[in-house]
Parts: sequence; C-alpha cells; structure tokens
Amino acid sequence: VYVGEFGTGRIVRLDTEGRYEGQWFVEDSEAPLTSMVVASDGTVHAQRGFDVFAYDGPTGVLRGRVELAGGGPIQVLQAVAPLDAGGAVLLERVGATTDLVWIDRDGNEVRRVDSGLQPTDRVDRMATDVAGVVHAVGTSVGDGIRNGLWVFEADGTRRVFLSGEGLGPGAWDLALGLAVDRESRLAVSTLDGVQLYDADLRWVGTLPTDGVTWGLAFEGNRLWGIVDDTVRTWDDVFA
Repeated sequence: VYVGEFGTGRIVRLDTEGRYEGQWFVEDSEAPLTSMVVASDGTVHAQRGFDVFAYDGPTGVLRGRVELAGGGPIQVLQAVAPLDAGGAVLLERVGATTDLVWIDRDGNEVRRVDSGLQPTDRVDRMATDVAGVVHAVGTSVGDGIRNGLWVFEADGTRRVFLSGEGLGPGAWDLALGLAVDRESRLAVSTLDGVQLYDADLRWVGTLPTDGVTWGLAFEGNRLWGIVDDTVRTWDDVFA
C-alpha cells in the first residue's frame, strides 16, 4: 500500500497488514502532491505541479521525469491511471484538446489520442482494467452540469458517458474515488457510500463507510480506501 501526503509530497510504503516499510519524497517542488498511482509491476507515478515522476515503488528510486513527445512540461494534467502491464495512461489538456497519453514504466510517451472531451469537461479520477479499458469519473458540462462516468476502449476510442444519476439504484451526483478490479468491476466512492457495479455497469450494492471516502484500490476481491484520515479495507466485496 502506498499513501501520498498532499502538502509535503511524501510517499509512505506499507505492507499488506498496514505496517510501515519505508518512505521517500517526490522531487523538490513547492507544489502539493496531487496524484499518485501504482502499477502491478511496482512502478509509482506521482504528480507535483505540472511534473510527473516515475519511481521504483519497492525502493523509492527515481526512474525519471515523464517526457512527453511534444516536449516541455505537461500543460494541465487532469488524471493518471496505472496500466496492468506497467506504465500509465494520463489525461492531458493541451490548449482546447484533451488527450489520452500512454507512457512506459520509465515515463516516456508511447502514444496519444484525442479523447474528445471538451475544455469544459473535468475528469477527477481514472482507472484501467486488465485489458487497458479506461474508466474516468468527473463532470461533463453540456446541456447541464452532470457528474458521471466515461469509458474509453484500450485504443482511446470513447465507448460511453453515463451520468451518475442514471446508474440505477447506485446513482450518485458526486464521485470522490474510483477503482476497477481484474474482472472489470467498478467501485465508486460517493457521499452515500461506495457504489459497486459489475463489468456491464449494473449496480450490485453499496458499502456503507460512515465517513468520506477519497481513495479506492483493489487487491483481488479486497477493497482498500481512505475514509476521512483512516486506511480501511473491505473483504469479499463482490462475494
């Protein structure tokens, strides 16, 4: 388990029982740590300001700064998600275009695709499944502000946008966290608890949290989350 500290840029590594193993600080910057993801191969990507850095998670050793093909710093990074095979996918706004950008485990750009999102759309969280399908939650501004879920194919083709209000009994108007398990099932943390959906985006239940849950991550059928300021786990969530 990796926990990022917003103000200082510190990343703390814990074992599966929550015991402290080590820590490091993301490269010098006055900006807060705004995003951090961990791939299955142990690569950690972390964002401070307009810079994203790749680290070896078990050691905290810097692998490199993310280098995009266009050169220069990332203009506006909306979200980051790890890929099962290593590396990550970023959502970067460049002018009026918002691109999905794939990077390798050392932070080098592999390819990019125009996501089709509008400048007024905002993505807050992204996650990928084992096939590389990208799930993103945020706000779409069109004929009204709607918080919802975008799904993109592994090649970046947009599959669907679903309003959170239209996701059956597990509807929501604000998403605070997102995780996808190895069978493409979703967990979305909302003000009413953690909503659970199967691979076809059908609601299957709600986990009460007794607090605000800001982060989610799957470990098999165990779900990890940060409820207020406490790390919490739920076992067999799809049993």
